Amino acid sequence: MSNIVTARRNTPVPAAEASSQFDVELKRAQAIASAGDMIPNTYRNKPGAVLLAQQWADAHNVDLLTTMQTVAFVHGRPVIDATMQRALAAAHGYDVRVVSADATRASVRVTRDGEHVGEAAYSMDDARTAGLASKDNWKKDPTAMLVARATTRAVRWFAPSVLLGVLVGDEADEPELVEVLAPQAVVGADDVVEAEVVEPEPAAPTEVVESVVSEASSLEDLKAAVKAAGWSQAQAIRRVGELAAATGVDAPTNLTAVADDPTLCAALLGELKAGV
Repeated sequence: MSNIVTARRNTPVPAAEASSQFDVELKRAQAIASAGDMIPNTYRNKPGAVLLAQQWADAHNVDLLTTMQTVAFVHGRPVIDATMQRALAAAHGYDVRVVSADATRASVRVTRDGEHVGEAAYSMDDARTAGLASKDNWKKDPTAMLVARATTRAVRWFAPSVLLGVLVGDEADEPELVEVLAPQAVVGADDVVEAEVVEPEPAAPTEVVESVVSEASSLEDLKAAVKAAGWSQAQAIRRVGELAAATGVDAPTNLTAVADDPTLCAALLGELKAGV
């Protein structure tokens, strides 16, 4: 059913038919949004949110119910859990598997076409260093939390393109992740914001970063290289701005502008490579 919907959306249709199609989808979203305890609270009585989730699901070839269970939208951006990270990695041709896991350490391996790509682990020592070990969810189910963190680390290090355009739980409220540097909205006195604040993930191993940087040839490649190096996009833009100011050229405001300028792009890639 999802494939049919996607095909119809990609085919130009008359305005009347498009309106009718939207009405059908809206009614379906309203029915799903009224399902009560059968769906996550985020989507209850919010047909608009269900429609957005459907669009995201169609774009990533995932069914709607799985999307609603594993994807949340924070400040308008999709935040995915470890289960969805593994599913998206599979869609990109990677096999992400848990090698070992207990209450002290989890290890996750990434392969592609049967070839070993890399392996990453996350331990309770890492969790304590990041200030996570004392949190309720870590006390209740440390093994699951360690698997989730190890999965994110493995995908970020060895399949960084999988996470382009999405956030994982620890990134959901990091303001530096926005591509265009802009003033942050002021939170009102009655607004309550709850978020898990953790230290940034370390950069991928040197050989991984060098490989990603060396192969960068597009905007998406550039984003992947920045992420693999352990930089935020805002950090990368700021650094390029400093280099641009030193040479007397206009500073870029986003990574798209960097990618479009061969000189600035080469300068940023050089900085990323030098930093590992």
